[in-house]
Order: sequence, then structure tokens, then C-alpha cells
Amino acid sequence: MVEILSPSTARCDRGKKIKFYKKHPIPEYIWSIESETQGIKIYGFQSGDYDLIEYVMEKGLVKSKILQNLQSEVENIFKT
Repeated sequence: MVEILSPSTARCDRGKKIKFYKKHPIPEYIWSIESETQGIKIYGFQSGDYDLIEYVMEKGLVKSKILQNLQSEVENIFKT
């Protein structure tokens, strides 16, 4: 699951959607892509809740913990 946050949707994405995803768990929930900070947060579902697994800002490699071949350099995601 990938969520691209914007100032107008961030509150909903971090609130209502999280509650929905807790009811219907996804092992590696969000690659939360935050355009304002150029950061990516990866959350995993553990013990009934989503915990932050990794947070990378501006530069660096993000990798899925579940899908072995899913990875990207953060700066490539935010190229315009």
C-alpha cells in the first residue's frame, strides 16, 4: 500500500484510513510518501497496530521488508 500525502489529505490518511487498515491489516502498510518533507515512512503491522519501521528523508534507499525486489532511491521518487 502506498499513500501519497498532501496537505489537504494528510489528516484523513493518518486518521480514518489508519483505522480502516487496522480492521483489515496489510503486513507492510504504507509507504507514506510525504511531498512536503520529501520523506518516506514505512509502517509494518505488529501486535494489532502499525509501527514505524523506517523513515528516510531526501536521500537514501528505501526497501520493502515484504517484497524483496521493491526498492527505490528516495530522490528518484521526488524528481520532477
